[in-house]
Formats: sequence, C-alpha cells, structure tokens
Amino acid sequence: MKFLVRQTNGKCCNWCAGLAGRYIYEDAPEEVFAKHDNCTCTVEYITDKYRENVHTKKRYALTPEQRQEILKNAPKPTRFTKEQAGNLQDRVLIGVANSVGSGIIELARKMATLPSAAERLF
Repeated sequence: MKFLVRQTNGKCCNWCAGLAGRYIYEDAPEEVFAKHDNCTCTVEYITDKYRENVHTKKRYALTPEQRQEILKNAPKPTRFTKEQAGNLQDRVLIGVANSVGSGIIELARKMATLPSAAERLF
C-alpha cells in the first residue's frame, strides 16, 4: 500500500498540526504537500520498498524490518466523508486565521454581506 505521512516537529502552527497524519496516497488532500515559509514539517511518500521525502526527493530503501516497524506503528488512515472533511478544513482554516490575526474570516463574512458590483449599478 502507498501512503503519505506528514510529520511536524511538535512546535508548529495550527494549519500544519491540522494536516499532520497518515494518508492513503490516492485519497490525500492536495494541501498535505504544501509548506509555508519556515515550515519544518516533513512529508514522506512510503511504499512497500522505499520512503521518499516529497520536498527534497531523497529516497531511502526500506529493509523488511523497517517495513514491518512502519506498518506496525502507523495508525490506521482515517477516511472522512465529504462533510467531515469540510468541517475539519473549516476548523483548521479558522484556527489559522485566528492565530495569525489576519482577519481573513471576518473579511470574508463582511464581503458576503456587501452588494455585488452589478447590484450597486442598478
């Protein structure tokens, strides 16, 4: 089985913490690959024969013992419904916006209540 593992250094932002985990490769969200400035997260692509850092492209062969260890200690992937994934994404994005203090969530709420350009013309 092919899967991705995103690991943090333990001192990360809410956005990275929300993405940390193990994903089945085919079901992984695109965001799992993303990095921001000064991000120290690692993302590894793991198969039954090797593991590869997706950012540095360094590849490491796995011994049979390492494969067993990874499979034994790795948590089972969580499969979310679209609704669960959307709720989780909303919580993570709100946490990031609140932790940075950018006000992007409040701005989006205000923009949603403003009339559109077409409505203002008529």
